[in-house]
Amino acid sequence: MRPDASNTGYLSLKRWDGDLVITTPGQIVEGLDVHGNVVIKAPNVICRKSIFRGGKPITSGQQGILSIVHAVATNYLVEDITIVPEFPNVRQDGIKVNQAGIFRRINLSGTADGMTIYGSGVKLYDSWLHDFVTYSSDPAQAGGPSHSDAIMVQAGSGVRISGNSISGANNAAVIVTQDAGVTSDLTIENNFIDGGAVSVNVTSGGPYKNLIRVQNNRFGRNQIKYPGGAIMHNSSYSDLVPVGNVYDDDGTPAKILKG
Repeated sequence: MRPDASNTGYLSLKRWDGDLVITTPGQIVEGLDVHGNVVIKAPNVICRKSIFRGGKPITSGQQGILSIVHAVATNYLVEDITIVPEFPNVRQDGIKVNQAGIFRRINLSGTADGMTIYGSGVKLYDSWLHDFVTYSSDPAQAGGPSHSDAIMVQAGSGVRISGNSISGANNAAVIVTQDAGVTSDLTIENNFIDGGAVSVNVTSGGPYKNLIRVQNNRFGRNQIKYPGGAIMHNSSYSDLVPVGNVYDDDGTPAKILKG
């Protein structure tokens, strides 16, 4: 079953006002409607059956509604969570994560970027990432229009993106870069993927990216700049060999462009 509103996120909750900072190892957060940002700063934390709405706009930098970037925030489980901003703005993203753990059945929408991964061992399963927002002026783009990506993989090894529905971003559904370090051993498989200038972009320079797998995905044809451009790849910068990727409407092989 493709992830959508019927099988991701959660809706029946108790209200929590303000940011929620989790510092107790093994803490379970369940059944909350959080009107603020959520920050995990402890190991073995479980968040489930909740809505995270984020805080009010900030004046500098970029923040995530959910942040898992503290050095000890490993082995988390985040499942059946809806992430949607109460105060949408250009400086607000959905998830920022650089620690190892599992996301499952996440319903994420309405932010500038969706999920930024810049660490090893992050796993995203059975989730719905959709309807991201493009702003006419973005400080990060020298005042030009913002670039929205559903998922940015900026560094790390052992990252798995599997069984998700990913769409609704203007730059890429999934973009693989070296912005925060070396990217290797990345698997993107069995997803439905659509949108972006191209949907999966593996063209960035920097250190060579090894063991990049994009396989058995189904693609839509709603790419903005390169219609039908499912994957863009530059063999000078990675060893990607796409396997088994097809268009969702007719099962024909998905187009691979050279970046």
